[in-house]
Amino acid sequence: MTKRIDSDRFTSLQTGLVTFFLTLCYIFSILDRHIISFLSSSIRRDLHIDDFHFGLLQGFAFSIFYAVAGIPIGWAVDRTRRFRMIAVALLVWSLLTVASAYAQNFSQFAALRAGVSIGEAVLTPAAFSILTQNAPPRLFPLCTMFYGLAVPVASALAASTAAFFLHDRQGHPWHLPLFGAMPDWGAVLICVGLPGILLAILSLRIREPKRPTSQKSVTTQGSGAEFLLFLRTRARLNGVYTLAMALAVSVNYSLTAWNAVILSRVFGWSPAMIGKIFSSMGLACGVFGCLLAGLVSHMLVKRNMIPSMLHLAQISSGIMCLCGLAMPFVANGWQYFAIALTGAIIAPLLFTLGPTLLQFMTPPALSGRMTSFFMLVVIGLGAGGGPSLVGFLSSSVFTSARLNTALGSVVAGASLLAVVGFTISYRSFTTHLAGTNAVPSRTSPVRS
Repeated sequence: MTKRIDSDRFTSLQTGLVTFFLTLCYIFSILDRHIISFLSSSIRRDLHIDDFHFGLLQGFAFSIFYAVAGIPIGWAVDRTRRFRMIAVALLVWSLLTVASAYAQNFSQFAALRAGVSIGEAVLTPAAFSILTQNAPPRLFPLCTMFYGLAVPVASALAASTAAFFLHDRQGHPWHLPLFGAMPDWGAVLICVGLPGILLAILSLRIREPKRPTSQKSVTTQGSGAEFLLFLRTRARLNGVYTLAMALAVSVNYSLTAWNAVILSRVFGWSPAMIGKIFSSMGLACGVFGCLLAGLVSHMLVKRNMIPSMLHLAQISSGIMCLCGLAMPFVANGWQYFAIALTGAIIAPLLFTLGPTLLQFMTPPALSGRMTSFFMLVVIGLGAGGGPSLVGFLSSSVFTSARLNTALGSVVAGASLLAVVGFTISYRSFTTHLAGTNAVPSRTSPVRS
């Protein structure tokens, strides 16, 4: 039996190549999301939208469809050819990203972004299904860490790409071969979307890996009624913890959506300067955060110090609360940028701890449904609510010139509530662990 299982897995070389390809796809997925924040001024200018509507573009217009689509997509990933799904997803989100360059108003742009989100929702479930089932166990932690590095790399690439296309253009159109004259933000979206079409073609050329013969049938999972009963009886543990993670995630997505806008509008930084700084220092801090997250989570699990993860989440959210309180009072762009770098380091830590802790809260028979519920709340509410609320506060409560105050209010408030949520979850979590001896053989961070 052992030899048969091993024969279903990749070799080390195959694992490395597949991980590299999936990470490359993830880079373009994240690039497509993060590039919007660097194009704020141009998009708002041409589509005539305010901060509230721009916040919706980066928040609910994307995250709701991304989160809801993940439920049927997770079902399909367990039953169909995953690289074929990835190819279709790449083609869909890449073509819709290119089409976004031709949007004439908010409604058109929002509809196209919703389509992009559904396509991008396929990648991570399919990628983790492939790596979890086919990568050698000793290489799996390295695969997840390498896959996670796509986030800071994509963020840096988004900053440098936007800086190149926006530098000294002053609203003048770009003339692209085959596409003709395009606004600066449209040219960026076309150049970001086109590589995905090539990746889709390449994805079809990759051999679909076998599903391990030891993999249990999905029919062994608990029933829907059993899952609802589990949610109801463990509401204090699972419900409060999921909401706390959603609040913590909303902080990161808010910073990602509005950092570049604040540095430009409030502190007068040019697109070239923002791109240069974020593509160097932001990349360094993001990579450091990913490596630190992987090392710390692995060490705590290995030493069976699971409750300490919640203490770490409390501390991380507490630091972000202080950063939010400081935002309205920073004197210059460099002081604000220091806060942005703090968020770049802390975010990977929370993104890693979240799904790792979830493994200890859920019976194996219900883990699939619980993960879907977790991502639905965390991405749908957290990733959507944060950026949208900042835009609302900027447009309706504060002036646009005090955008940093609006962002600081959301960051401080959400982080404080997250600390409270993690604190409430701690007692229930330790009680739950006392009655179980479950120690996972690996951690598998689920990223969005």
